[in-house]
Amino acid sequence: MGYGGTATISGNTIGGTAANGIISYSSSSSSTSDVYGIYFSPSANVTILNNTIAGITATNSSTGAIVIYGIRAASSATNTIQNNIIGDPNASIQNNATSTSSRVIGISSELGASVVTSNTVRNLTMSAGNIGTGTSASVIGVLSNNTSATNNNISQNTIHSLSNTNTTAAVAVTGLVYNGNTSPGTYLVARNFIHSLSVSSSGQAVLRGILNVAGGNTTYQNNMIRLGIDAAGNSVTGPYDIAGYAETDGSNNLYHNTIYIGGSSGTSNAFTNALLNGVSFNTRNFINNALINDRSISGGSGANLAATFTGGTPNPSNLTSNYNFYYSQNPNTLIRNGSTNYSLPLGELLQATKMVIVFRLQTSHNLTL
Repeated sequence: MGYGGTATISGNTIGGTAANGIISYSSSSSSTSDVYGIYFSPSANVTILNNTIAGITATNSSTGAIVIYGIRAASSATNTIQNNIIGDPNASIQNNATSTSSRVIGISSELGASVVTSNTVRNLTMSAGNIGTGTSASVIGVLSNNTSATNNNISQNTIHSLSNTNTTAAVAVTGLVYNGNTSPGTYLVARNFIHSLSVSSSGQAVLRGILNVAGGNTTYQNNMIRLGIDAAGNSVTGPYDIAGYAETDGSNNLYHNTIYIGGSSGTSNAFTNALLNGVSFNTRNFINNALINDRSISGGSGANLAATFTGGTPNPSNLTSNYNFYYSQNPNTLIRNGSTNYSLPLGELLQATKMVIVFRLQTSHNLTL
């Protein structure tokens, strides 16, 4: 859609929820095709709300990639995306193109400020062996990719049942990817519920609940994430690299998040983490989080950890991590710092409060504490 002022796109049904393939796109081109439910790109404020986008299937008989977007907003002003439903249990969004550059993205907010709230993104699937990570992952529920905006709010979204069915490639499936501005501003990722991400690969595939690629002083609070169990309640079994929350840059605050990793790794050389801190020296505050890794492993050099930290031993630089609850099935691999496993939180991290947490109905969509 092209527009020169302020735009509102609301109340549309694109495809439908009755069955798969209500909209079917087929290509025989060697060039890349983009398939959109809704696409807005002018330099104007846009509000996209109360739309339903589902029942879309795409395929390519040739070598060209296909990228499916439920909603893509690429305004340099403010992208407000609220109360939309992307995908449906009876009418998924499926990408069956074979090119390894193919992808599925539920909601993508780019360039301008992101206000992405109260959306449901579900039942996105693809089969190609795209091994991209970060903002290039094969399946992404919500992507906030705006490194120039100084105000972002990604809150109260429900993201679940995302999958890649490729059986060999080390594909990546991510619930929420945040790639933001490193300058001072107001950046919030809060009260999102992410669960039931799955892969089928024999390779070391990657699952991420929330992935912070970049961003300055972003606060992640009151998010609930469950990984390692699929939408049917079965273990996502394999040698997979799983992290509930992972970060690679920024000065980030984590408050009151609940992260649960379940299922079984089988024999694995991969590491799974409720919290994967890949930022070495920036200021970080991790306070009052429940970091639970209840995943089992039967062999190999991997480990299932509550948290991994970087930035020096024994106490990582510029890290404040207090009053968190840590759990791992193996008490000797509770915490990892660098290449060393610890049975208790490190140094000044010993202020964790005692908590009793009972996860009821771990294999359902009700993660009541």
